[in-house]
Amino acid sequence: MLLYLHPLARSARSTLIALCLTLGLPVLALPVLALAVLALPAVAHAKTGEATAGQVPTVGVTEKVGTTIPLDSVLIDEEGRSRPIGELIDRPTILLFVYYRCPAICQPLMRELAKSLDKVRLAAGNDYRVVLVSFDPAETPAIAKTKQEELFRTLKRRPRDDGWQFLTGPAAAVKALTDATGFAYRYDESSGAYIHASSLIFLTDKGKIVNYVGGLSFLPAQLEMAIRDASEGRSRSFIDVIQRLCYARDPAGRGYVLRLNRIILSVTGMGLLGILGFVFLRRPKNEPRRAKSGDDNSKGAAQ
Repeated sequence: MLLYLHPLARSARSTLIALCLTLGLPVLALPVLALAVLALPAVAHAKTGEATAGQVPTVGVTEKVGTTIPLDSVLIDEEGRSRPIGELIDRPTILLFVYYRCPAICQPLMRELAKSLDKVRLAAGNDYRVVLVSFDPAETPAIAKTKQEELFRTLKRRPRDDGWQFLTGPAAAVKALTDATGFAYRYDESSGAYIHASSLIFLTDKGKIVNYVGGLSFLPAQLEMAIRDASEGRSRSFIDVIQRLCYARDPAGRGYVLRLNRIILSVTGMGLLGILGFVFLRRPKNEPRRAKSGDDNSKGAAQ
């Protein structure tokens, strides 16, 4: 049974779950998670602009897990240098299509991603990269640089500049990437803005798509687990095991969902182990006392 978390949930329950999973609290903390989860509404992730079978959506994301993006697409970084995107993807990468002057979802999306990544145990530039690509051909490296500095000022831990790449480029190069990743958008003449969805696309260090995570808000543990998944076989710590116990990839939707059945089974199992342990530890202490009491009674009767 899967319980879906609404991407915009900001309640105390979400904070509690994030704290437990991010800090990797012992399994005995899972009862707290279970109680928190049971109070959450079961809300399914919506797929913006989802097309029917055989159709390509005009706006939305069609997942293409297993596809390798065109690594020879040449874009321009925030310093004005022309670079093939494959040169930047040398470790697990979060690819994000935005435009930097977007008046709508791009701004909160970038801020929330930065805020959540600021809390993970992995370091941008060392363990993974974030690559943002503008799909507005009118945007320039100067605009990208301004957005980079603006975003970095909101972080407690400033990442390495090469940990976050803010790219612009010609329409043909960007379209090759959006087509390969299934990201569809369109320009609205009446508003002068682009209509588009939001999705984080996780790539291996070879540019292969392994995951999509939708929404506008992300748990740090959710992002960390997705990055580790993209790292292809990196050893996992005890904390990662706990995170995997609580979260599972949703094959029918986007992102990760809490596995309520796993949590309930874990809580039940730990409860039974606790009871058995209590009984086992109590028995050796009680038996000698009974024997001593019996000896004292015998002595009293003899006197």
